[in-house]
Amino acid sequence: MNKLHLKLYLTGFFTLIFANVFSQESFDSLIIVLDTCGEERKPVVYSLLADELYYSGDYDRSLNFYLKSAESALNSLDSSHAIIVSAYGNAGFLCIEMAKFDKAIEYNNKALRYALLDSNFVEIANAYSLLGNSYMKLADFEKAAHYFIHALATDLKMGNQSMLSLDYNALGKLYQQWGKYDIALEYFRKALIIDEKENKRNKMAIRMNSIGLIYKNIEMYDSAIIFLNKALYIDKELGNLKETGIRLSNLASVYTKMGEFDRAEKLFNESISIFTALKIDYSLCMSYNEIADLYIRKKEFYLSEQYTYKSLEISRDIHLNNLLKENYKRLSIINKAKNNYKKAYEYSLLYAEIKDSIFNEKSMNVINGLEVRYQTQKKELEIELLNKMNKINKLELERNKAQRRFMNIYLVMALVLVGVVLIIMLIIKKSNIQLEKKNLELKTVNATKDKFFSIISHDLKNPMSAFRNIVNSLDNNMNELNKEEIKYFTGQLNQSSGIVYEMLNNLLHWAKSQLGGINPQFENFSLKTLVDIIIKNNQIMANQKGIRLINSIGNDAEINTDRNILKVILRNFITNGIKFTSESGEVIISAERINKKIRIKVEDSGIGISEQDLIKLFRIDVNTTTIGSLEGKGSGLGLILCKELAGKINTTILVESELNKGSVFSIDLPSK
Repeated sequence: MNKLHLKLYLTGFFTLIFANVFSQESFDSLIIVLDTCGEERKPVVYSLLADELYYSGDYDRSLNFYLKSAESALNSLDSSHAIIVSAYGNAGFLCIEMAKFDKAIEYNNKALRYALLDSNFVEIANAYSLLGNSYMKLADFEKAAHYFIHALATDLKMGNQSMLSLDYNALGKLYQQWGKYDIALEYFRKALIIDEKENKRNKMAIRMNSIGLIYKNIEMYDSAIIFLNKALYIDKELGNLKETGIRLSNLASVYTKMGEFDRAEKLFNESISIFTALKIDYSLCMSYNEIADLYIRKKEFYLSEQYTYKSLEISRDIHLNNLLKENYKRLSIINKAKNNYKKAYEYSLLYAEIKDSIFNEKSMNVINGLEVRYQTQKKELEIELLNKMNKINKLELERNKAQRRFMNIYLVMALVLVGVVLIIMLIIKKSNIQLEKKNLELKTVNATKDKFFSIISHDLKNPMSAFRNIVNSLDNNMNELNKEEIKYFTGQLNQSSGIVYEMLNNLLHWAKSQLGGINPQFENFSLKTLVDIIIKNNQIMANQKGIRLINSIGNDAEINTDRNILKVILRNFITNGIKFTSESGEVIISAERINKKIRIKVEDSGIGISEQDLIKLFRIDVNTTTIGSLEGKGSGLGLILCKELAGKINTTILVESELNKGSVFSIDLPSK
């Protein structure tokens, strides 16, 4: 993106963020950026265009651009899902605004899926909340409760006060639907306290509106009017036209209950005009339903019936079962008043059927259990916090001991390294003596020497250098480090020491084989038991990458060979499989009988090896760090060691591999 494009892009972005209103200038700027920017920038630009269209009230085009943003991000190489989550989340929110609740559920489920992949707990809670809201609009209270309690649990754990306000309000709405007004009022007040502390006036108006409706439900009409007028004042001051319409409609419903029909009728007509202009079907359906109730109270059955049918039509189209229920009930009353008992009975049956589907025993049990689950989660978090404080105090006492322990580990590793260097020097010395006797082995011996220096200078020096730096950091900053930082450093120490340990183990075995110190001891034993032991020793390494280690060898598989040599070979095969397999993959160890032998296979779902690289395996004169493309590659000494050891037990290693489809390492051994 050149400087002009970047300037236009930022102009559109900051205009949107700070104004929260539609700007034709910023919209046109973003269109220019979209036409000229690279593919990697398009997801962000699509999203900004969608935001602009949302503030302009063009919901259909806004939704289309949010979906384009998500699709464009899915096709990019960026491993982060932040833009995808945001785009699908905004699309889901917009569909709720447009009363397209089925689509809202679809898009919010997608947002939830990608938020879970990134462990993005803020967006996870937001997706749960929007899903709960969608199901509540559809009067599916069981699913709504499920998602709301998940949102609350996530936000409690994260301490996200802003989202807790939404969670409390949502739970209040659920309890209100079930007539549990005292619990609902408690949750609405909790939400209002949070919003007042953060001075979020938009949200304060929503909470005051919710409290006002509770007072209407319990027939405290004066208190209801006070809270609804406070909400109306804030929304008018902020220029929130849609919310102003909602407050007017709710005030009208209170005046209807009080018998002030003329005042209520005027307010209903104002709200209906707003919703009609804004094309907000859900709110329009609510106002039609409420004004129909007003006319039935005035005994004006014709007008009540007309508005009921209008409300009924919308509630059917967008599956608003709760409003559908009220419309059926009113039509039954109207037809009964008109002496049309057959239709009255038909509508009463429809009312009963939909009421039973909404307010069933299963949903009631879920709602009744919400408060218990909330209190339980709250108590668990308090206990967890107490445990953390105890651990911090304990860690403070052990900090000096840990410091000395780290220094001791460093010294031990340094001594081990010196020992390894001495062993390597002995091997190199022996190789130089053989060079003088056998000129034909010159290339191989030189390669051996180069190999060892490569291991010392790279594969051992790097992790040991990292180990030393980590220990120095711990030594110098021990008193300033918190628990998470200490955990990070110890994790790095563990990883570095693991690399060194594996390298040292292979070096020592290789050195021993070169010095003629390995004499095979053949015996009969269970292959499955041996593989179980190897898997257990490598399970932690596999778990860190989410890789499954599968032993599919039967209990009847018994072989005759040197147990320790086979263990070293299979361990190298399995650790290589873990190393070169992506997260959530698997490594399978199996065995099959071929003539009088057993073929043991270690198969992984990793990156595989190309045909050109296959011929480089087991060769000490080839730099195997050029093979493949995955990070974390070693020196290749493990496979060279395996080749040497396989010769000791009179067998060879077979390799089958295909690039990007995994590899199979096999070895044939005599059965019992």
